[in-house]
Amino acid sequence: MVAGMVLLGGCNPTAISPDPKLGAQTTRTARVLEPNAMEAGIGILVPRQEELGVSIPYRVGFPNDFEGRVNIAHLLFGLPNLGVEYKFYEDSAMIWSTSIGGTWLHPPFLTIIPDSFKDSLGDIHIFTIPVDIIGTFPVLDWIELSGRLVYTHSNLTGSMESSDSDFSGSVGTREVSVMPSISIKKWNYVYLNIEVEVPLYSVVPAQGGGQFQPEEGIIVGLESSGEQELDVIGLITTNIALEWHFGNHHRARLYATYGQRFLQSRAESVIPGFEVYWRF
Repeated sequence: MVAGMVLLGGCNPTAISPDPKLGAQTTRTARVLEPNAMEAGIGILVPRQEELGVSIPYRVGFPNDFEGRVNIAHLLFGLPNLGVEYKFYEDSAMIWSTSIGGTWLHPPFLTIIPDSFKDSLGDIHIFTIPVDIIGTFPVLDWIELSGRLVYTHSNLTGSMESSDSDFSGSVGTREVSVMPSISIKKWNYVYLNIEVEVPLYSVVPAQGGGQFQPEEGIIVGLESSGEQELDVIGLITTNIALEWHFGNHHRARLYATYGQRFLQSRAESVIPGFEVYWRF
């Protein structure tokens, strides 16, 4: 929290504003920012897969219940990315929205690895596209439930060449998961958020082909394709976050994540994370 207090100017936590434009949570809920409202922040080990551990998120609200977002840290590292969310229904009992995003990794774009290493990676492209349907349900003044149904489409395509071989192909993942969460505002200056990520289905399709020359004058060609379903049932990830407000514009979140998953493996230790952001 010390770093956050410095970034927030040494302020003390204050009561969460009753004005939903200032105090209501939008991250991981079906709410979107009001038109012309903006959020900007910085985070380390934020438990959102699309952030890849480091984030400088920027979000802006547009008319007709649209919101756009981009991770500036990824742009600086050479990872083009963009996300859009649309709130299509809201009444006193429920809010619904849908979102789509995308990240593109291409070695020549990367600014954090040397050029000599980029050449060894070949001509590859990695695309990740998550699609969400999100529902938020205010139960009481101090508690609300949310749920996300997420489909993530990832694909690696490309080719690699050497003096005696030439291969090209693709591999990816197609995954469906649900993410129920609860947000509690029992105290007037902090939110407690608990979210679990429950994978329901994951499959890895792959196809590729190429040729290599084991001896001079002999060329061997290979072609293959297939898919493998991953056993992900029971690999649940739990995220707990505390969010403090420092006036109407400044917020800080402290995260603890248990069971962070990658394909069929997951971390068995608690991973801490921290994020500060400003809403204008």
